[in-house]
Amino acid sequence: MSGESSSPAGNHLFTVNPDAIPLSASESDRYHHYVAKLLFLCKCARPDIQMSVAFLITRVKKPDQDDIKKLS
Repeated sequence: MSGESSSPAGNHLFTVNPDAIPLSASESDRYHHYVAKLLFLCKCARPDIQMSVAFLITRVKKPDQDDIKKLS
């Protein structure tokens, strides 16, 4: 197979800044909460955002300031 799959996400979504400031515990919980909501939305109604949500899920364990910006 060759080619690319289209996604509504920009390429900046998939970059990780190693120097970004980690989130506090409350902000981290909020990040986790909204990523879980996106996962539900992705599974039920919006399969086109699956690739973006999958990347955000990988960042749930130790999210940083850049990750919270990518949610908005």
